[in-house]
Amino acid sequence: MLWVAGWESGPVPNPRERAARPRINKEREAMNEDTFNMSLRKFLKKVGVTSQREIEHAVEKALESGAIAGDATLKARVVLSIDGVNLSVPIEGNIELE
Repeated sequence: MLWVAGWESGPVPNPRERAARPRINKEREAMNEDTFNMSLRKFLKKVGVTSQREIEHAVEKALESGAIAGDATLKARVVLSIDGVNLSVPIEGNIELE
């Protein structure tokens, strides 16, 4: 258990030590919050690593071919979509080379 100073009602459970707690959804089945969080983190890590690698390769190729200059600012856009929960969120930003 993890103890937090000033916590009046006793120890705060450490997320790594506590048993998986199902989230109760009154209309559907229960969800295992720990499984969901681990799966979500694994997916986001894969997205981050893959995205960075692909962007680096594309920028390197574009620089070599002269398609972009070394001081370019590139507009980037990703659409996050998840089947089954009707999610489609565009995420936009800039990637600066200098």
